[in-house]
Amino acid sequence: MGNQHIKPFISVIIPTRERADTLFFAIKTALDQNSDDYEVIVSDNFSQDNTKKVVESFNDPRLIYVNSGRRLSMCDNYEFGLEHARGEYIIFIGDDDAIMPGAIDKLHLTIKSNPSLVYYWSYPLYTWPKDGKKVSAYHLSPNHLPFEVNLKKIAYRFISVMRESGQLPSVYHGAVAKSILDMIKSQTSRLFHSTQPDLFTAFAIPAFFDTAINVGYAVTVHGRSPKANSAVAYDKSSRVNTEKMIQEYKDYKLHSSLFPGIDILANVIPDAILVAMDKFPKFYKGIDFNYNAMWAFIVCQAGYFKWNISMKEIIKKRETIRQYHSFSVLQFLKYYLINKVVALYSHRNPLALYRSFLRKIMKLGIFDNGAPDNIYDFVKQFADYQKKPRNKVKYLNYHYVARTILSLKKKMFHPEIVRQEKRETIFYSQFIKKNDLCFDVGANIGNKTNIFLKLGAKVIAIEPQKLAYQKIEQLYGDNKNLSIVNKGLAENNGFLEISIGEDYSVLATMSEKWKKEGGVLKNYTWSKTEKVPVVTLDNLISQYGLPQFCKIDVEGFEEQVLKGLTQPIPYISFEFHKKFLEDAKKCIDYLVFLGKAKFNCCFGVSAEFIFKTWVEPSELFSKIEQSDDKDLWGDIYVKF
Repeated sequence: MGNQHIKPFISVIIPTRERADTLFFAIKTALDQNSDDYEVIVSDNFSQDNTKKVVESFNDPRLIYVNSGRRLSMCDNYEFGLEHARGEYIIFIGDDDAIMPGAIDKLHLTIKSNPSLVYYWSYPLYTWPKDGKKVSAYHLSPNHLPFEVNLKKIAYRFISVMRESGQLPSVYHGAVAKSILDMIKSQTSRLFHSTQPDLFTAFAIPAFFDTAINVGYAVTVHGRSPKANSAVAYDKSSRVNTEKMIQEYKDYKLHSSLFPGIDILANVIPDAILVAMDKFPKFYKGIDFNYNAMWAFIVCQAGYFKWNISMKEIIKKRETIRQYHSFSVLQFLKYYLINKVVALYSHRNPLALYRSFLRKIMKLGIFDNGAPDNIYDFVKQFADYQKKPRNKVKYLNYHYVARTILSLKKKMFHPEIVRQEKRETIFYSQFIKKNDLCFDVGANIGNKTNIFLKLGAKVIAIEPQKLAYQKIEQLYGDNKNLSIVNKGLAENNGFLEISIGEDYSVLATMSEKWKKEGGVLKNYTWSKTEKVPVVTLDNLISQYGLPQFCKIDVEGFEEQVLKGLTQPIPYISFEFHKKFLEDAKKCIDYLVFLGKAKFNCCFGVSAEFIFKTWVEPSELFSKIEQSDDKDLWGDIYVKF
C-alpha cells in the first residue's frame, strides 16, 4: 500500500484514533480524486479497533498507513504523521472530515496558476448523526474569485482584540508548503506545540510568510462527530472526549500568564496563541497580548464552546486573576460590549445580510430536510448540487449600483472622461470583436477593462495591487465575461516587490529604474511596497487561451512582461515614454524576434494612430524622436 518511489505534490494527512466508523468515509472522500500526484497518510494513534482493516480495505497505492505503536498526544500524532509526508504541500484533516470530490485536482491547478506558499478556503460544516438527532450542514457558501490576505495584520488584530482568528490559515483545513513547516520546525525543534496543533500553526505561519490565498472554493469539509475532541465541544457529552485528550498531554502546563482557576477548555485557545508568541518573539515583538479582550472573548463564546464559565465568576475572581496578568473590569466590559455589538452588526449590516441571503439561496432544495447520514454522500450531493443550474433569485446587484454611481459622477463632474471613453471604444473596436479574448495587463481600477467588456470581449484583467483588484471586482465582478487575476506578470514565475504610490490604486511599478528616473514622476512619493506573486504571459495563455489583443501598462516593466511570452499575439499594445525610448526599442527587438511584426503608435490619450498604415520599427522611432516634447509618452501597437 502506497507508492514510495514517486514524490507526490500534495500530502493529505489524517490523524486518527479508534474512529474507524467515520475514518472509512474520510478516506473514501480523500481518494475520490483523479490525480495520482498526491498521497493520503493515515496516522493511526495506536488504535485498538479495526482501523487498520478499514485502511487496508481500500487497496489504493495513494494510501499510506502508519501506526505510532504506542499512545501519543494529539500533537505528537500530528508530528508522527508529518514525518511520513513527502509532498510539497501539506493538508491535515480529521478522521470525521472530508475532501470535496475532485478538489485536490482543482487545488493542484490553483497552486500552479496562483503561486503562493499558503492556501486556505471556507469550508462547509457537517454534523454527524447522534442519538437520533437530525444531521445538519451549514456554511454552504457559493464559490468566489480567489483573493489574498495579509497574515501579519490578521494575527496582530486578533491578539489585540481577540476577533477574526478564523481567517488565519492553518495546516488544518489549509494547504501549506512543507518548506514553511520545515522552517517552523527548525526554529522550535518540532512543528506542533501547545494542545491545539491547528491554532498554534495558524499563529506560527505568519512569522515565516506574509500572505495567503483564499482559493475561492471548498477543498475540505469540517465534520463534527460525537467523538470529536476539539476545543469546540459537540455537546455536553463530547466534553468528555476533549478532557481525555487534554489529559493525554500528561504534565503539560498551560502558559504561566494564564489564570488556571477556570474551565481548562477555556484556556487552551489563548494558551496556543501565547505559546506561538513565545516561540517567535522577533515576529511578535511590540505586540501585547490583550488579556481583557481575551476574557471578553471567553465569556462571549462560552455558550457556543460549552465552557463552564460566566462573567460573574470572572469579576468575582478578579484579584486572583491579577496575580497572573493585568486585568481591568472596565476594559473587560468594554471589549465584551464591543464583541456583542460586532456580533449584532455582523448579522444586520447590509453586506452581511446580502451574504446571508446568498447562503439561503445555496441551501434551497437540497438539505432542507436534513443531510445524508455520512459525510461521503454529503460531499457527493453537495458537489452535484453546485454543478446544477438553479433558478435565479432576483436580488440587489451591488456591482450594478457601484457602476451606476461611478457613471453619474463621471457625467456630472468629469464629462471629458465620458468623451474620452467613447473615443477609445471606437478606437479599440478595430482590434476587438465580440467574444474575442483580451488580456488587460496592469488593469489598475479597470478603465480599459470596462471598454473591452463594452465591446463584448472576454477579458482577463491582471492587476497585482490588492485595492485596485478589489475595485475591479466591485465594479465589474458580476460580468460573466470577466476573470480577474490578482498578481503581476514577469519573465519568470515567483514573487516580486511592487511599489505603490501615495494615492494608491493609481500608480504602481516593479521597475526600480522607472521609480527613480520617471521624469515628471521622479519626486513622486511611493508610500508602500507589497510582495506579490508573478506569472508569465505564457502561463496565462496556457490557462485562458491565446488572446486576440493584449494591453500592457506596467510603468516601466514592459520588457520583463514581454519576455514571459514565447509566441506572437495578433495585437499587442504597451506604454512608452520618450525618456526611456531605449527600453521601448528593447521591447520591439524582442517582439520582432518572436515573429514578423508591424507597428503603429498613439501619443498620449489621443486614441488616434500617427500612421495611416502599419510601419517598420525604424520609421516608428524616427517619428517619435522628431518630437520636441521631451516628456512625450503614449502607446506602441504591434500587429503580427
